[in-house]
Amino acid sequence: MNDQKLGSAIPSGAYLKFAIASIVGLFLFLVPLPYQGAINIPLGMAIDFFEELLVVGEFNISRFLVLAFIAVSTLFTLLAYTVKPGFIMNSEKMKSLFMVSPLYFISRIVGLVLVVMIYFGIGPDFIIGEITGDVMMGLAASLVSVFLILAFAIPLLVDFGLMEFIGILIKKALRLLFTLPGRASVDLMASWFGSSTVAVVISTGQYERGKYTGREAAIVCTNFSIVSIPFCFIVWRTINASTHEMIGLFPIMYLILCITGFILALILPRVWPLNRIPDTYDDIAGKTIDEEVPQGETLFKWAANVAAQKAEPVGVNYVLKSAVSIWGQLYLDLIPLVIAWGTIALVIAEYTPVFTFLAWPFGQYMNLFGIPGAIEIAPAALIGFIDMFIPAFMLQGAALEAKFIVGALSLIQIIYITEVGILIIKSRLPVNIGHLFIIFLERTILSLPIIWGLTKLLVTFPG
Repeated sequence: MNDQKLGSAIPSGAYLKFAIASIVGLFLFLVPLPYQGAINIPLGMAIDFFEELLVVGEFNISRFLVLAFIAVSTLFTLLAYTVKPGFIMNSEKMKSLFMVSPLYFISRIVGLVLVVMIYFGIGPDFIIGEITGDVMMGLAASLVSVFLILAFAIPLLVDFGLMEFIGILIKKALRLLFTLPGRASVDLMASWFGSSTVAVVISTGQYERGKYTGREAAIVCTNFSIVSIPFCFIVWRTINASTHEMIGLFPIMYLILCITGFILALILPRVWPLNRIPDTYDDIAGKTIDEEVPQGETLFKWAANVAAQKAEPVGVNYVLKSAVSIWGQLYLDLIPLVIAWGTIALVIAEYTPVFTFLAWPFGQYMNLFGIPGAIEIAPAALIGFIDMFIPAFMLQGAALEAKFIVGALSLIQIIYITEVGILIIKSRLPVNIGHLFIIFLERTILSLPIIWGLTKLLVTFPG
């Protein structure tokens, strides 16, 4: 890291590359513009354009691609587990895609069975009907065009130095505000601009290498492993898939998420259970902290040097390869999960009283704030403990204000068992599923009044 203070060794073009890519990335995701009589962000406009291109007459190419992606994902996973061909076993990227955990293996098989039933209209109406399977197919199809464009936009935020630049600037504040060491800024930026799962992997790895105490790592995983800007946009677009009326409100919604997340991160590390997790280092690794501090540089200059150094080797070929990698992860990994568990969740929600019964107390709590249809949409607020996408599917048809508030709530809950939760439980962190569920409830209960108040203050709904 000491070499990074030698700004003269970094070509001036690298600073320009960092600045231009970062500005363009932030513009695509966060700048609202007038579009077709409404407000949209540039990324949303591009996605709308390609979504229209993927419908040719009565043939929806996106729906066919959903079927194809799930079929390929399941077939190659079966090959990896049985035949173990060299083109999969000798490639780390292919192995990471297809040598998956038993849960993901089962999810792909279930997803394939369901998508065949839905696409060809085979099976009972409660699975393939308009309020269950057909909804899921439509939403998964809309994700095809979203991922197509998003894969090129994500590297602008992640790979050209913006993450490192902001991370370095906020290091000192983390200890004062959140009782965390400076290195937690890397985790925060990895999550914010990249992936919450990446942030958890970084945090648990830091604990297991003696860089974090158990308490510090648990705080980072449960408060800073937020849903990234790109995935927030995917979920936001899914929530508004039926009308697209609120796509242009994404920047405001994300601002509300940032404010709410900041307040929660001030409170939760100081209350149970996080404040009772041992503030000790991993028994195996011990304490191995060696945090370098740059000398002879201003903080801003050092941050700019690190960002430029990150951006220097990145070019068009890298962005293209990154896009292909992202397509693999999203089309072959996420789409099967969306169809499998989204359809099952909708079937349970529509045809059984399970979620309604469990969420009734929270519905009464939501009623206190006058949220439209509180009892009906309360299950969507609690089912986020399973996965971040399922609430989006369950909010179709809700009032705009309810969509906004509960949609934002689902994105600030953080503890998604199918993603973040599994990684935490599998690690050596002194955190169990009971801790995670309590933290999930704390985040849900505390964030609702904050999101509600900020929504009333900042948002004027279309129509």
